[in-house]
Amino acid sequence: MKSRSEIIDVDDFCPDLDDLIPITRKFFEDKSQSLLFKIRSSITAIFKDTDYQIDKISKVLLVGGGCRMPMIKNLLKSKFPNASLCCEEQPEEVVATGAAMYAYHLKTESISYRF
Repeated sequence: MKSRSEIIDVDDFCPDLDDLIPITRKFFEDKSQSLLFKIRSSITAIFKDTDYQIDKISKVLLVGGGCRMPMIKNLLKSKFPNASLCCEEQPEEVVATGAAMYAYHLKTESISYRF
């Protein structure tokens, strides 16, 4: 079975270049291994430094672009075997809302939730 390929338009990232680059999921995932290792290490460190237990986590909320990436979902499923993975319909909006709330918190040192 031939690996499906997508095209990245370099012009989207660097207006001075006008080029198209084919990329496969395997190539992308191979190039992302160091980032996956950092994510895995961060999760391990968080639970090592706290009293929380990974097997007690029942739900993991995914936000941002990683929410759509199978390799991120697979990593989280393996780290949190008892948890359901939840991805909002607009994961980038969740990131923006969280950033705005955090900015408010930094400015006022208290956060008021009004949902």
